Amino acid sequence: MEINPRSKSSIERIVDEAGNKLNNPQDIASTFNQYFCNIGPELAKTITPPTSATSNFSHSCASTFSLVDTSVEEVICGIDYLKIGKALKVGDIPTKFLKVAKTALAPFLSVVFNKCMVKGVYPDSLKVA
Repeated sequence: MEINPRSKSSIERIVDEAGNKLNNPQDIASTFNQYFCNIGPELAKTITPPTSATSNFSHSCASTFSLVDTSVEEVICGIDYLKIGKALKVGDIPTKFLKVAKTALAPFLSVVFNKCMVKGVYPDSLKVA
């Protein structure tokens, strides 16, 4: 059977789980809808629950970590890594300006970054990789 990528395929008839032959588009759509609405809960019934919700976490952890404030020097270093000439979105600060003004901007940027870490709130513009 050849499939023409330019033609639109349609399902003309199916056989449901009870063995009924369906050819009405509304019945076919309803059967697909019912199947896909129920498949998740049906599969979930087959998963064996763990014996204990906390059994994997019962041991204590001797290691910890902490975050240190971002320093002015780290911000300057980060600005130094930026490449001039990369395409900017509307509203972006030109890289060349950041590099020229880095010593004046870095103290303020480090305060903003550190406040974001402490508060756990980040502007959307800082969430872009």
